[in-house]
Amino acid sequence: MKNNFFVGLLMLSTFAIHAEVKHIVSTADFNAAINKSSLTVVKFGAEWCGPCRSSKPIFERISNEFSGVMFVEVDVDRGSAIANRYDVTGIPLFVYFTNGKELMRHSGGSNSLDLTLKNSIHRFGGASASTEKKRENTKEEVEPAAKEEKTVVAQSQQEQGILDVVCNFFGSLWNKITSLFSSN
Repeated sequence: MKNNFFVGLLMLSTFAIHAEVKHIVSTADFNAAINKSSLTVVKFGAEWCGPCRSSKPIFERISNEFSGVMFVEVDVDRGSAIANRYDVTGIPLFVYFTNGKELMRHSGGSNSLDLTLKNSIHRFGGASASTEKKRENTKEEVEPAAKEEKTVVAQSQQEQGILDVVCNFFGSLWNKITSLFSSN
């Protein structure tokens, strides 16, 4: 009897985790999701993709950590029209939207995916559930938390700026190298 209770509890908690990410295949559902005024994080992936499978539990766990943020998953095989529309050439790909406007994208299921997702969500105004609980506390308790949040967001923006510079540099370098070889 005791074991049945724990098995039921485990199944319920597993369902709760998976209920936070909305799986979309139709263009109409996708448009409705990204046209919200709140932040929407879209993960493009596929069942056959190893990095997509390994990033799935991270994406689902983070979906439970942020309130007011919609998390959407699009399988590129079933939702190929959506993937083509957003020029998805590599997976997993994470794209951030507000009011139908693409804010940012990053790819890969790297070891730092957890931190990258959290920093990007904070960057675009997503509040974590723990942050909202802190806001319910007294003013004296909230002010240090707010300062800490601003520091994290500032650091992530600075890191993103550095990453943009590095990517632009290597992108330009790659274009020059390929143009040298293509002109011969």
